[in-house]
Amino acid sequence: MSRFLPGRLTLSIFGLTIGLGVARYTEPDRTMVPEGARLPVPMDAPGMAGMPGTAAAPTADPSKPIPPEVFRGMLDAAHQALEAGQYQQAIAAYQAILKRDPKNVEAITHLGVILATAGHDDPALEASNKALALDPNYAHAWWDKAQLLYGRKQDYKGAIQALEKFVALIPSGSDRDRAVQMIQDAKGRLGKSKP
Repeated sequence: MSRFLPGRLTLSIFGLTIGLGVARYTEPDRTMVPEGARLPVPMDAPGMAGMPGTAAAPTADPSKPIPPEVFRGMLDAAHQALEAGQYQQAIAAYQAILKRDPKNVEAITHLGVILATAGHDDPALEASNKALALDPNYAHAWWDKAQLLYGRKQDYKGAIQALEKFVALIPSGSDRDRAVQMIQDAKGRLGKSKP
């Protein structure tokens, strides 16, 4: 018998519980990316008009409050789907969360991560900016914004500003150390680009 079996069983039970919670307290978004798509794309992207949505499910009463542990479980399940590369499931879970809590910066930020993964940098930056407008102290959104500005946009000035905000929020650790190094690198790149 594998030593991982109890962990797998626990994870399966956890997943089933979360799935039931999602089914009970949410309704799927009919604009979800169609099956077969390799990576998610914004629904207003060229070619997406007229694509079929997902099948409708019974609508839960939106006025009925969700217990905090179920809501946290929904976020955890969405994060696990994202980490596993199951983008459609992650999108559906984050959208379900946002139907109940439209100002949930964690869900907004992680939808931005999915957009960035799909190469949709501008909508990903919009997601980071929306999350930061709601909570300017949410470090993860500063980090994601900095990554896009530094790596893809090569906006080193903007990246430095975002990284400095991130560093101010994170007291210590490897992520902070990496951010400090990126600030130095970005300053060096800015210096080289000036005449």
